[in-house]
Amino acid sequence: MKHAVLVTTIGVLCAGCASERPGSPVQPDQASAVVAVSSADGSAAGRISGAAVKMQTADVIDVTQGGAVAGSASLLRNDKGISVDVSTTGLVPNEVYTLWWIIYPPGCADPLGCIVTNASGVVTDGRGRAHFAAHLSIGPVGPADGSVTLAAGDFENPKDSEVVLVIHHHGPKIPTLVGRMLSTFDAGCPGSCADDPQFVDFPPAP
Repeated sequence: MKHAVLVTTIGVLCAGCASERPGSPVQPDQASAVVAVSSADGSAAGRISGAAVKMQTADVIDVTQGGAVAGSASLLRNDKGISVDVSTTGLVPNEVYTLWWIIYPPGCADPLGCIVTNASGVVTDGRGRAHFAAHLSIGPVGPADGSVTLAAGDFENPKDSEVVLVIHHHGPKIPTLVGRMLSTFDAGCPGSCADDPQFVDFPPAP
């Protein structure tokens, strides 16, 4: 079920993907996400722990609203990993959402992504707004828990990988499940919620 949901998600967001992968229906001219790329290499502001950083910004796309822009996101890349900051609107107020990394390293032909793992989880505010922040370091990813990491692998190319972020809906907080709702894929109401209403796409850094 979890992978079927991701297949649906990827199929919907393909119009927003910015690169063409082997075996993927995505074409470069189908891109709808507005992506701006800037390099901060060599500057004091553009270094984290002494490693040169590349920064990208992109729109958060709401597939339930016909591809409307719902917010903005930034992605920082260096040789040690990636960090993301996402601010978005248009979600259901006071409900649980998780953010998921879908990583396509160079040569990855899996339409679901070669690495799919949880990034963050939040409860929206009373106006349906959410802010996510997450970091993923290089090295092995999962699968310690099959509901936290849906596709496992070694993350070795933070600057050369396509990074897709998917926002997944879990519904109203369930007191006995809220911890798992914030960190896993299935907890909550995946069968009755708007499963994956928003996404962000970051092509490989130039």
